[in-house]
Parts: sequence; structure tokens; C-alpha cells
Amino acid sequence: MSDWQVINSVPNEIVVWGAGDQSSVDIPIIKSLGLKIVAFIDETQGIKSPIESVPIFQSGHDFSKWYSINFTNTLGSVVAIGNPNSKQRYEYYEILSKLGIKPTHIVDRTACIRFNAKFEDGLQVMPKVIVNNDVTIGKYCILNTAAIVEHHCNLGNGVEIGPGAILTGRVTVGDHSWVGAGVTVLPRLTIGSNVIIGAGSVVTKDVPDNAIVVGSPARLLRFKSVPIKD
Repeated sequence: MSDWQVINSVPNEIVVWGAGDQSSVDIPIIKSLGLKIVAFIDETQGIKSPIESVPIFQSGHDFSKWYSINFTNTLGSVVAIGNPNSKQRYEYYEILSKLGIKPTHIVDRTACIRFNAKFEDGLQVMPKVIVNNDVTIGKYCILNTAAIVEHHCNLGNGVEIGPGAILTGRVTVGDHSWVGAGVTVLPRLTIGSNVIIGAGSVVTKDVPDNAIVVGSPARLLRFKSVPIKD
């Protein structure tokens, strides 16, 4: 018996909120899992549907009217909006959930997640990610290509881990924080909520809430003026 989970995505028809860059990396995974995208939502004026045959709606209100006419079954949802806009990702998942459209996990087939790792709704996992033993992951998180989340790490809600980033053992990351591409976080450290860690940084000490840190070793650049709150 394998120590790695096989995560099935259900239901098999989904709506994707977001038609930009995050969507461009999510769509191939969605297709590879045998899921059918039935609609996109994106508030960006003039944006076109990434799939010509699939309708795109400018607001959740427009979509909900179409959904009430065209679908009686429950759809799944993927919110393809990356950090630092995790607050929007969180809100859009909640809007769709109130319509009865449940968050759908999308996990690339090349990713490896240990059986005893635990995660909440709406997990997005890109190719060649590794999630090791006894990891916990909150709602609506994104793990980008080749990220490594080592044993006993704890990720809050709305966290994004950048491509090639490494969280070594027993790292805690607070809600809505963004760990940039190629970052290394040393063991047993705590990253606060609403934090940005710049690409390539090496984090050697705890990072407080609302901080932006950069460099090797990572140093405080500044604090955000408007913290994100749920």
C-alpha cells in the first residue's frame, strides 16, 4: 500500500472564478483530472474566456442567474486567483458555496501528498509538489510547482507557496500569507498572517504579522499599511 494519497476531485463539472494567469496553470490540471469546466467568472472588463466554447460572466450575480436556469445539479468550484489577492479568493469561494457550489480540490497527478497530511476545502496543487508527513493545510490554499512542504508544517487559510519554495520541518504559516518562489524557511519558525516573503529569500527567524521580508537572510522591508482580516 502506498504512503501517498490519491485525491479525487468531485463533482466533475466545475465553474472557475478567474480567467487570468492562475487560471492558465489550473486549466491543464483540471482537464487532466477529467473535469469539465462549464463557466468562468471574471470581473476584469473585456477579458475573454480561456476556452472559446465556455461562457464567461462579469460578476457572480450574472453567473448565478445563468446557473439557476441551466443547472439543477451541484457544481464544483475553483477560484483561480493567486496571492496577494487571497482575501478575494476566500470571498469568492464563500459566495459560490452559498449557491451550493462546493470547492473542488485540484491536485496534479505528479504531486505527492502523504496519507496523514490533512487539508481543508479548495486545495490547489501544481505539478511535482511534495507534502510530507503530518502537515495540516487550511482552506483555499495554493501550492505551486515543485514546492516542498515538509513534515509537521501548519498552513493557515488562504496561504500560497511559490514555485520551488521549501518549508522545512515544523514551520507555521499564518492566514493569507504568500511565500515567494524559491524561498527557504528554516525549521520550527512561525510566519505570521498576511505576510509576503520575497522570492529567493532564506528565512532564519520568525516573521511577524503583516510584514514584507526579503533577502538572505530575510530582513524586514516594511509592514503593510492595511492588514487583511477575515
